[in-house]
Amino acid sequence: YRLLADEGDLIMRSDRRKVTPYGLSDGLSGTPSWNIINRETGQQLLPVCPMESVPMRYGDEFVHIQAGAGGFGNPLERSPEKVLTDVENDLITPDYARDVYGVIIRSGAVDLEETARQRVLLAQDASHQTTYLEHFYDTIGIPNPRYGIPQSS
Repeated sequence: YRLLADEGDLIMRSDRRKVTPYGLSDGLSGTPSWNIINRETGQQLLPVCPMESVPMRYGDEFVHIQAGAGGFGNPLERSPEKVLTDVENDLITPDYARDVYGVIIRSGAVDLEETARQRVLLAQDASHQTTYLEHFYDTIGIPNPRYGIPQSS
């Protein structure tokens, strides 16, 4: 939302940033919500529930990223063909398919042998449970708080 008045006050509330939507049947948690103000002077990350209104000026943009739902089922057990379809439909990237679902796609086809190897490696890697968040933060251009960057200004 872009403010077209000279000034205004933003009052908002959201949730699901620290406690993300949960997955079911070994599904991964969903993605967190974010509230952002883009200004000429830079980006301001807002807390989930600011305790006071946030002043805005003409041209400021308020962006709300709603929390994403949790997954259903272990991503390493998802059909490689369905993952390939998601890549073909631009729902996920080949890198996401590799890092989250353990599916290796080469020349538009699933490499079943490499997929089997990748899935074994990911199943042994404890950080696999949060790998999808790396892709999420890269996509929306917000630093991952896991690296010690503040979640709000």
